[in-house]
Amino acid sequence: MIAVLAIGLVGLIVLATVVGIVDAAQAGTWREIARERRADWEQRRRAERLGAGRDRFPGI
Repeated sequence: MIAVLAIGLVGLIVLATVVGIVDAAQAGTWREIARERRADWEQRRRAERLGAGRDRFPGI
């Protein structure tokens, strides 16, 4: 019974280590994707604000 528990704990530790290594290896890619998405979002927000400003003051 204790051996099964020990094997399970070792398995969890190994799994956590593998997941951590894979996540660290892909972190740069995910950061780049997030950076691009944020830039696109900010550009859309600027365009929306400019469009809303023009609608609010049509004579300008």
